[in-house]
Amino acid sequence: MKFLESDIDFEFGTACLVKKFDEHRYYNILSGSGLKGVDFIVLVECRQVVLIEAKNYKKRSFSPVPPDVSDLMGRPIPLADHFASKLKDSLTLISVVNKFFRKKWWYWLYMKCWTLFPLAQQVKTDMGFWLRVHEILQDSKKGGSDSFDGPESNQALLALLVIDFEDAYEAFENFESEIFKEHLRLDLKQAIPEINARLAFPEKGRFRM
Repeated sequence: MKFLESDIDFEFGTACLVKKFDEHRYYNILSGSGLKGVDFIVLVECRQVVLIEAKNYKKRSFSPVPPDVSDLMGRPIPLADHFASKLKDSLTLISVVNKFFRKKWWYWLYMKCWTLFPLAQQVKTDMGFWLRVHEILQDSKKGGSDSFDGPESNQALLALLVIDFEDAYEAFENFESEIFKEHLRLDLKQAIPEINARLAFPEKGRFRM
């Protein structure tokens, strides 16, 4: 499955079910309340939820305007707080979608009938996807046994900030990419200690998962 977001090519493997969250109909309905969502919600092997936000601070070939790097400047780095806010809003939105389903008259009928099917089949439906995502998030709060044992994380919930940037900026004095990365990691940990948030960096404008 392939997507283009912020001029970054995203490619997801067959173990991933992906929703382009900020274009999904549920997000469009709820965004009027002022909440903001991440770019992607990914369900990995029906056992891990990955929330992904893409940020690209590279100069675009189609634009003569240099990238706005204001949210990369200062300590704590403003981008860390912006990402944390989007993550919290996204979790709220997922909870609201779950409540929406549970209020439907046919919800319990669905649960009785549809849960007879394998989980991998359930999550291929839109409702099954959102219910499973919410279930994993609830388990992660309780320290449930649904943790994921893959290389990315040992937690059921993972947040990825996929960020691409230049090695130097005229507007950003003494910018050193490796120091910046370390500062951003520390600031993310401080802004959202309850979530396992990580940085990821595209290779030549491509990100694979």
